[in-house]
Amino acid sequence: MLFVALWTSGAPAMVYPIYAEQPGVTELTTTALFSTYPVALVATLIACGAMSDLVGRRRVLFTSLAVIVAGTSIFVATEWVPALFVARALQGMGVGIGMSAASAALVEFTTDNNTRLASSVNTASTASGTAASLLISGALVQYAPLPTRLPFAVLLGAAVVLLILVWFLPETRQVRTDSWRPVAIRLPVQNRRAFSVGVASITAAFMTGAVILAVGAQIVKQLVGTSNVFLAALALAIWAVAILPASLVSKKLSSGKAVSIGGCLAAVSATGIVAAGQWDSLPIFLTASALSGASYGLMFYGGLGLVTASASGRERAGTLSTMYLSAYLAQGSTAVVIGWLARDSGLEHAIYLSMPVIAAVCLAAAGAAALLLRGRPEAH
Repeated sequence: MLFVALWTSGAPAMVYPIYAEQPGVTELTTTALFSTYPVALVATLIACGAMSDLVGRRRVLFTSLAVIVAGTSIFVATEWVPALFVARALQGMGVGIGMSAASAALVEFTTDNNTRLASSVNTASTASGTAASLLISGALVQYAPLPTRLPFAVLLGAAVVLLILVWFLPETRQVRTDSWRPVAIRLPVQNRRAFSVGVASITAAFMTGAVILAVGAQIVKQLVGTSNVFLAALALAIWAVAILPASLVSKKLSSGKAVSIGGCLAAVSATGIVAAGQWDSLPIFLTASALSGASYGLMFYGGLGLVTASASGRERAGTLSTMYLSAYLAQGSTAVVIGWLARDSGLEHAIYLSMPVIAAVCLAAAGAAALLLRGRPEAH
């Protein structure tokens, strides 16, 4: 389920440049289409994040996949841009409905509720699902017919198969009779400084992710000068693959150190993306993509450690909702701003303006984490 969710997230990334070639469609349109997904996801996650505790994991996972199937079917059926916004919103809603349930079910299906194993599987699914979505879409766009339809048809087939399998899953959660309520947005009562640094780190990580997933394919095509879509997909997939080893390294570091190192790497990768466009260099972009993925892994998992450690058990759901709200809104906003700049002054100018700002945000998060380490020895 988590693999398909991340596949859904990255599925349109290699198709955005084709959409942008349609009359009247600009980078602003495609980045707004990208942003529809995280906004729909976080709104649904907050509204329905605790639903599986009441009605059971299997029912929620089945509903989640049904909504993903509905959204993906629209992508298969049409290229009409207004319909694609509806499709992307449905995909975001589907993933938002099932994300918490899938993570919880993963723990419950492991032997003795092994949270460490579940966390490792979760991380691997995140990296592999995103990488697979980019590579599959890139290969189909480059080498197969119907480049705007076939990538989604393959995803649709996988989602339908998983939908059938989920129907036969045993229920791991007893249905409760409590009344449903959305997850409250809240701040922790104590340790707000650590919480703020953690949220800033994850928000910065999501901003770097927006560059890769929203306009990465256009950067490789227009600025780096690589016309082969599969090669561009490979360059972007390196970002996703690099997340996995970095996240494993982050578990051996303190959360503060992971954020500090990740923020510095993110600033270097942002500089590399600008340099790749300036010199039309694919090797520089490949290096920057790998560094960006590594920084994402360090900043996300380091930031998540700070956020979860700052909240008590009763506060955790609300503080995590606050964290994801900030991160996903920043991701969507970053993409739209880059698209707006690209529409008005070109993609090259948009990247030259936006990447230094993103680098500054990442360095600020790294600096805040370093100060937190000084003030709190237990964060080492």
